Amino acid sequence: MNVLLVHCGRWDYITGVITHVCGLGRALAARGHSVRAIMRGEQKEFVRDGVRYSLSPNLFRFILDVRRHAKVSEIIHCHDTLSVLACLPVGRRVLIYTSHHVLAERQLFRSGQEWSGKTGLGLGTSLKCSAARILGWGILKSIDRVIAVSLFTRNAVRWTYHVPASKIEVVHNGIAVNRFWRAEGSLDNHGTHRILFVRANEPRKGLHHLLEALPLVLDRIPEAELIIAGPEPSGSYGQHIRNLLEKHRITTKVVFTGQIPFDDLVSLYLSSHLVVVPSTYEGFGIVVLEAGACGRPVIASNIGGLNEAVVDGETGFLVDVEDTSLFAATIVKVLSDDPLRRQLGENARGRVLENFTWDRICSQVERIYEAASTNPH
Repeated sequence: MNVLLVHCGRWDYITGVITHVCGLGRALAARGHSVRAIMRGEQKEFVRDGVRYSLSPNLFRFILDVRRHAKVSEIIHCHDTLSVLACLPVGRRVLIYTSHHVLAERQLFRSGQEWSGKTGLGLGTSLKCSAARILGWGILKSIDRVIAVSLFTRNAVRWTYHVPASKIEVVHNGIAVNRFWRAEGSLDNHGTHRILFVRANEPRKGLHHLLEALPLVLDRIPEAELIIAGPEPSGSYGQHIRNLLEKHRITTKVVFTGQIPFDDLVSLYLSSHLVVVPSTYEGFGIVVLEAGACGRPVIASNIGGLNEAVVDGETGFLVDVEDTSLFAATIVKVLSDDPLRRQLGENARGRVLENFTWDRICSQVERIYEAASTNPH
């Protein structure tokens, strides 16, 4: 098949969606499909892992590039509603949309301001939600199939955009397991118990909850340290994080890596005892899969798609991260119990190998492509 993958995100700003699109493209190309991916970034074209990438320097050029390549594609697979809009009308081509989260869902907006104590939405934000809901409702009528990355996301798509259940299929995120495992991975941290947190620059990822719990962890395990991988939080949220570090006097126990290469991220996973995902909103949770591929257990928020990514008590633990004492106690439990931690990590890797390899996920996506080609909407 001639497949066009489209996402309006920036190539150089690594998110879970970017990681997903690149992984799916690589898997499709490995199975013999002709794959092109269009994203935004410094204008250029290149081939990586069998995928032809086209980067558009601005939104206007992105729309033009999408429309140009959509005309010569059999399958157009979009990963955000703006990309769908750029494709319309598609004629007789098959149009697939993967929902990673629902931008029109009010809870998504609330999750980004929860750290500040705000519980309601202002008039402007409410209008944005309503406009996004109406726009999404109209756009998704043209979709042949909707793929949701979790049952949680499927339900949100169904009720927010009124998409018929028969049009929606759940296909979880995939992961290139072999890229997350190296023989030299070890936990020789000179007696330090290392906690890893990934992608801290979005408030909804919940770093503030972890920093509130960290002092209680340090009371029990003074040698613990927190590594925060990815760009540092900025703006008012960044100031809030700096205030928490000073308030709890934990600055020396927290390390911000900044943006790092992929291989360095893998090394951090492999040298950590525990990965924590205290998000306030999550469509699924690629970080959970990355940790599992490295044989590391996860403590995550008991919300959204994380309920499907983590098997509570088997591959990690799901907790109410707003209950700071419980959150901290769970971290201490995993860090201080070596046999438990090893068993959770082994279970997590086994589950990833069984359910979330790109070969398995790509087979499911191919089946949807074929069904949509045979029986479009």
